[in-house]
Amino acid sequence: GINATGQIVGFYDNDSGRHGFLYSGGTYTTIDDPLGASDTRAFGINAAGQIVGQYTDASDPLRLHGFLLTITPNTPPPAGTTADMILRGSNASPAVMGQYEIYDIGNNSILAAYSLGQVGTDWQFAGLGR
Repeated sequence: GINATGQIVGFYDNDSGRHGFLYSGGTYTTIDDPLGASDTRAFGINAAGQIVGQYTDASDPLRLHGFLLTITPNTPPPAGTTADMILRGSNASPAVMGQYEIYDIGNNSILAAYSLGQVGTDWQFAGLGR
C-alpha cells in the first residue's frame, strides 16, 4: 500500500519468517507482532500514517488477527480481535476494510466468510485514500 505522502507498506520474507514494513522518508522500519508471530503483513496505509494488516497467532499459525497501527514512538501493533481477521485497507476516518472468516479446523472447512467494503460480487477495496 502507498499513501498520498509517499509512505509505502508491504511485507517480505526472510529466514525468520514474514515481516511487515514501512518505507518512509528513505527509511525502512520492520513491523512485527510483539508477541512473536512469524508472519506479519502490512497491506495499507492512510494519509494519517495508520497502517492496517494481519499477523498469525504465535501459538496457532492458522489463526489470523487484524491490526490497525498508529505509529508513535515505542508503540507496538495492538492485539487483534477474536477469530480470524484480515484488514486490507483504511481511510482517513479511520474506517477499515477487509474480510472475516470462521473456520472449522477439525473438518478443514470455512463455516462463514464476511467481506467488508465489497463492491459487486467479484471485487473488494484493497487500497487507501482512493
